[in-house]
Amino acid sequence: MKRGLEVSFAWIFAIIVGAFILFLAVYGAFNFISQGEVQTNTETSAQLVALLSPVETRIESGKYSKIDFGNEIRVTNKCSSLGTFGDQTISTQGKSGFSGGWTESGVPIRMINKYFFSDSIEEGKTLHIFTKPFYSPYKIGDLIIASADNYCFVNAPEDIVDDLKSMGLPHISFTDKISKCVQNERVVCFSGTCEIKVDLARGAVVKNGKIAYYVEDENNAIFYAAIFSDLVIYECQIKRLMKRNAELAELYARKAEFLQGSGCSSNLAQELRAYSNFAGSITGSGALGSIMQEAERLGDENEVLSCRLF
Repeated sequence: MKRGLEVSFAWIFAIIVGAFILFLAVYGAFNFISQGEVQTNTETSAQLVALLSPVETRIESGKYSKIDFGNEIRVTNKCSSLGTFGDQTISTQGKSGFSGGWTESGVPIRMINKYFFSDSIEEGKTLHIFTKPFYSPYKIGDLIIASADNYCFVNAPEDIVDDLKSMGLPHISFTDKISKCVQNERVVCFSGTCEIKVDLARGAVVKNGKIAYYVEDENNAIFYAAIFSDLVIYECQIKRLMKRNAELAELYARKAEFLQGSGCSSNLAQELRAYSNFAGSITGSGALGSIMQEAERLGDENEVLSCRLF
């Protein structure tokens, strides 16, 4: 009887040890795969950020590019307005070959000199990107506007339709009735009520009960950014753009002082510094109208100078 008990205990002990070893093997394999997925997702994020540079404009008023990932990808966009210029991070996730769910996110790639407007999360196999330069009154930067979704613009003004069509954007359609929009298209309407409502009279875009304000700049850059991006990201990016605007205004003020010492007076240094302080202090898109009015005035004064600053 005693020997029988000893044999049973030996078998139980062997089963426990075997189960523990199997657990360690499975855990090790899972951890190895997880680390590989994080590395792959980090590399994808870095490649995506690298691909954003060629879509920046030079002399063009707009530029379109398409990124085909091949597989389903989730792109997460986060923005912070803290610091001198603020920053934003891009991270990606792929689909797991085991569970079919999203893998662990890669290490976020930080950007301080790009302005990437999108929803906070974009999901799909293709990312449509178009770029518009933003001037106020000199070039502040390129607004990179991205979406994995298809959009339907309803009763859009003719100049907006012509502008978007001129860039050959395949993910945007145009119609005169919401009922004509295809299923799964995100609707942007300029009259009536829909998911994304453009209020031309107020210069505002309404999404999910939230309002963002835009200005009619030369290339409609801010206008498109408000339509295609998450409004929290939009407001953050506006603050970042104005911080850059403030720094540029200070540089042009110094340039004005230098030229004045060389016998080329402009008398704009003091005005540019006042503009710099104004731009650097705004807290949201509601101040864009006032900013652009001042920018237009400075631009007009610059145009008549014998030694232009910008």
